[in-house]
Amino acid sequence: MRNDRLLTVRLEHSDSAGTLFAEFRFTPRSIISVNGQPVCDTCTVLVTITPLPGLYAFTITPATLVFSAVGSPVVTLSYARYADLSVYDSSARYPSADAYSQALALWYERDPGTWQEERNSSHTGATTVLSAVDAAVPHLLAALK
Repeated sequence: MRNDRLLTVRLEHSDSAGTLFAEFRFTPRSIISVNGQPVCDTCTVLVTITPLPGLYAFTITPATLVFSAVGSPVVTLSYARYADLSVYDSSARYPSADAYSQALALWYERDPGTWQEERNSSHTGATTVLSAVDAAVPHLLAALK
């Protein structure tokens, strides 16, 4: 991707309808550096987004990407069709599948085994979550237990 251009990347489920899994928007100059080297406006950066099988999760590589704090990439996750909301009953925190659904947010693995909610993860619809992506690390759509 060229750092001075808007790039939108759609990841779809493999069903025949092309159901949306995630849509990423990399705004111009959203990448500050790679491997400790500054990224110029017209530089091209190879970014890979990999969905993690069986989860509403993804990772972005290379891990050495540093995103702009004020213009970081944004992702919209859509979980209407394939999310298993029946797991709400594994926690006393959620009285219904709907309550569990509304508690879902985007989390990232800050350090190995340590997860933190993204700074502005929020629902934009009944089954869509929008969030900034602050780091090139594993991300997971989840709710507290």
